[in-house]
Amino acid sequence: LPERKGLLASGKFNQLEASIPYSALLRALRDLLDQLLCAAAEVVNSCKTAMLSALGGNAGVLIELLPRLGQLLGPQPPPRPLDPVAAHNRLQLVFREFLGAFTNNGHPVVLFLDDLQWSDPHTLDLIKYLLGHGLPGLLLVGAYRDNEVREGHPLSVMLKTFADSPGVGHHRLRKLVIQPLGLEEVNQLVADTLLRDSQDTHALSALIHGKTYGNPFFATHMLMSLHA
Repeated sequence: LPERKGLLASGKFNQLEASIPYSALLRALRDLLDQLLCAAAEVVNSCKTAMLSALGGNAGVLIELLPRLGQLLGPQPPPRPLDPVAAHNRLQLVFREFLGAFTNNGHPVVLFLDDLQWSDPHTLDLIKYLLGHGLPGLLLVGAYRDNEVREGHPLSVMLKTFADSPGVGHHRLRKLVIQPLGLEEVNQLVADTLLRDSQDTHALSALIHGKTYGNPFFATHMLMSLHA
């Protein structure tokens, strides 16, 4: 990714913020802007020009949500008042144009959103919009706990919509089921964590694997608990 001048940004949903629109996405975009603001002056100026061109008079819409963007673009006129539906559509377009300013400027973007089981409806609607309209140079990666996403969950409904509608976004969507770690993988994790040879950590790794069933999250936390 760095060899292609690419950028990686991530955001994590929080169960206590499930009612806040775009919470994880805005964290990821702040991360993206921080990386840009630390880049060389010519890169910053190039992206600034691309954003002003892409966003036009709508830059103020995003600055209200991302004050850091104002540091880059300078003062912008406030957004024109619209009815709720039109404002929602405009915001989706602005998000797409903002990301497009990076990707069309030669900077592919990987956007990782974690814990989608706690995502808000606005974010899921935006993901549907981005998948449906496409944005070359953007890889959107989402992760969720499938044991918390039952039938009828908004995320489950969205995924089913794409599965039932092969024409829109379906060919861009890939689902990967992450399996538990095997004993050897857990042993490698333990050995790397303890800076020991893997031959010396088999007994401890077998204990951890047996207790956590190979779940890497639980295995890591068990190691932390044992250390404490």
